[in-house]
Amino acid sequence: MTLSKTLLRNSTLAAGAAVLFAGAPAFADNHKEGGEKAYKFENVAEAQATLDNCRTVAETCGADIDAAAGVLVFPEVWKADLIVGGAGGEGVLFIDGEPTGQYYIGKASVGLQAGVDKSQMVYVFQEQDALDELMDGDEWEVGAAAGATVVDADANAMAATGDPRIYIINAEGLNAELSVNALRIWHDDEPEAEDHDDMMDHDDMDHDDDDMMEMDDS
Repeated sequence: MTLSKTLLRNSTLAAGAAVLFAGAPAFADNHKEGGEKAYKFENVAEAQATLDNCRTVAETCGADIDAAAGVLVFPEVWKADLIVGGAGGEGVLFIDGEPTGQYYIGKASVGLQAGVDKSQMVYVFQEQDALDELMDGDEWEVGAAAGATVVDADANAMAATGDPRIYIINAEGLNAELSVNALRIWHDDEPEAEDHDDMMDHDDMDHDDDDMMEMDDS
């Protein structure tokens, strides 16, 4: 191998390594420790705004959120999109104030009617056992949860019991008349897509080196 080829190959490898190391911190930041999956959480801002709205609309909502084991928030749930096998809304699960999971909501089965037009939904899981029922299964049917309680107006909310406590908010405010028994919730188990645009694998680098050496020979 000529000196010019050697220098060219070494410089190419060095440049490729620099690209790999430059991309490594950003890649690590997008993934949790311990090999856990990372999510994009594109609607975290909307979910946070929904929590703020819930605190404003219902006095008990703030106290429930602050004491909760976990809070699942759907900023928008559309009845028109609640079809069997499809998602009518995308939500974020917060634990200790941090987004930890992405969830979808849809109809449980054909024939059941979901009384939801367009609403915000906040599921407040007060105890870890209730939260585990959501997190451990492939899907969670709201109507099958014995303790699930839709919170009424503040006058009755103080005495409401059950876990989770469900706050449904529409344009008029807190709405406890809507049925949630036909709804199911499932976890998005797809991790955030890895971005390889700025990375080169070793095969690509080797091919590039060969192409450059051929050009040098010519």
